[in-house]
Amino acid sequence: MKTLCIIPCGKKKIWDINPSAGAVQAQHAYVGDLHKKSQAYADVFCSDYRILSAKHGFLGKDDILYENYDVSFNHQKKYQISRERLKDQVKQEGLAEFDSIIALTGRKYIPVIYSVFPETADIQYPLYNQKGIGYILQALAKAVQEEKPLSWSGIL
Repeated sequence: MKTLCIIPCGKKKIWDINPSAGAVQAQHAYVGDLHKKSQAYADVFCSDYRILSAKHGFLGKDDILYENYDVSFNHQKKYQISRERLKDQVKQEGLAEFDSIIALTGRKYIPVIYSVFPETADIQYPLYNQKGIGYILQALAKAVQEEKPLSWSGIL
C-alpha cells in the first residue's frame, strides 16, 4: 500500500540560523521541531512525503529553496499559492494516486488539503484531536520510537 504523508513546513528555516546558507533542499530548509518530527515520522511510515508550504505548495524533499520567507495559510493571502496551483500540483505529481494520505498538519491546513484533493482521496488526520503542540510532538516522537503508526478515528 502506497502512503503519502503531507507534513507542515514551519516558520523556522535554515536561514534564520545561518543567513548565508544559500540554496538548500526542502528537506533541509525547515528546522523547527514540528517539521523535523513530522519528517522523521514520514521517513518511517510513508512511501513518500510532501512538505506543504503556503508559498510554494507541495514540495518534494529534493526541491530547492533559495531564500527565507514568511507566508502562512493564516494570513498574507496575496502571497499564498493559489488553490488552483495546488490542484495542478496534485494532478501533475500524481499525489491523489496514493492509496492513503496522512496529513500531519494543523487544523488550518485541513480546508486547504480538502479543497485540492479529489473527494475520493483517503485522507487521514491522526493529529487532529491532539490538544496542543507539546502533545503533537510527543505523539510523533513516540510513534517513531515505538515504530507504531498513529491512528485516526476518521471523525473531524
